Amino acid sequence: MGVGGLLIMKKTLFSILAAFALHFTAQAQSVAINTSGNAADNSAILDVSSTDRGVLVPRLTTTQRTGISTPATGLLVYDTDLNSFYFYSGSAWTAIPNTTTWTTSGSNQYNALSGNVGIGTTSPTSLLHLGHTGTSPSLYLESGSTQFPHTLFIAPSTHTTSRRAAMRLDTWAILQDMNGSGTKDFTIYQTSTGQHRMSIRTDGNVGIGTNTPTEKLDVSGKTKTTTFQLTNGATNGYVLQSDASGNGTWVA
Repeated sequence: MGVGGLLIMKKTLFSILAAFALHFTAQAQSVAINTSGNAADNSAILDVSSTDRGVLVPRLTTTQRTGISTPATGLLVYDTDLNSFYFYSGSAWTAIPNTTTWTTSGSNQYNALSGNVGIGTTSPTSLLHLGHTGTSPSLYLESGSTQFPHTLFIAPSTHTTSRRAAMRLDTWAILQDMNGSGTKDFTIYQTSTGQHRMSIRTDGNVGIGTNTPTEKLDVSGKTKTTTFQLTNGATNGYVLQSDASGNGTWVA
């Protein structure tokens, strides 16, 4: 190699070393990467600083991330399928929560997104979907009040002419204002058969088999009882007699 070639190699090597010197500063086994020449903070093994750039961690699909063999504890990647950072805890991959969807207002916290929230499921189908396969309750509510505890309160719809509130239990539903008339009647409804099993109206009438009871107890169907007592007008030796409307009275 001629003298000219050696000079070119020396200049190239000098340029590379100078470029590294602009970006790396080592002090007491701490490394700083920056364009300012500032030394690394003593508490950091690696101190990276910039005013117009960031750190780009490896970007992997979910399959690639879970396919990493024996990942080190603390390993950090970005999952491009789930759009989330994940780190390995030593036993499992754990997502770093995206807290930007939650807003703090005083001591309250809320989520203004219009989507669904899943707990124990990755595919929620309702605003709040609890997925659970164990034997313990899926939802446990405990009231802190001893005077008038509200363990569960379902606020009714503000629409005065529609069904106002409901709670579904498999093929059963507990409804308020089943008729959609704007009242606050209470109904136990069997969704599989479309039948009203029991209704309690705001006037105090109770219906079994009907949602429009006209008396204090209105039963649609045959009843069976082991004991019957009609105290009004009862006298020893009297018999029960009905009129044409089915009203019963005791007569001698």
